[in-house]
Amino acid sequence: MGLRLNASHFRNYMLGFFLVNDDWYKSYRFNFFLCTFQSQAISYEGGITYRSLTPISKMHVELERGKYDTMDKVFTYALKKNGPKKCLGTREVIDEEDEPQPNGRLFKKYILGDYLWKSYDEIDRLCMNLSRGLRELGLEPKARVCVFAETRAEWLIMAIAAFRQNLTRKNLIKVPFKLRHSFKKAKK
Repeated sequence: MGLRLNASHFRNYMLGFFLVNDDWYKSYRFNFFLCTFQSQAISYEGGITYRSLTPISKMHVELERGKYDTMDKVFTYALKKNGPKKCLGTREVIDEEDEPQPNGRLFKKYILGDYLWKSYDEIDRLCMNLSRGLRELGLEPKARVCVFAETRAEWLIMAIAAFRQNLTRKNLIKVPFKLRHSFKKAKK
């Protein structure tokens, strides 16, 4: 007997994986990146269902029982559990070097400093201030917010702030020829 996978299960599992206690993350990090999600397709009249072949984790059960069914609720759960612990680390770019590739192209290589960590409490404060600012701008629930940013700490803080206000977040891709496509998709 398998588990019926849906967006809620996947969302809770993935965000729970990245936002939960550092020790839990370290013990499963290696295994997570090596494995692939294993599922079995079960066809039935009118559609298809995928059932997980991996056992349900304690984390999944805890999230389901606590009715943590939105991204904001999952982050709040992680915040309560981990408050002053490290949550989000960034590194300062100290220098850039051009590294020639065998094909003749140049690859930009960054020289990075040490990690600068923000705690769950600090991230919560930043997200709360930003989410209140979004409401002050007049954005109502279900409004669309376009995010034009690289994958970095500020992107995640913006995403959590949007989740808190029930805003639909659209990511705009930085690649120039895809930017027009991203804008068109955001209007839909």
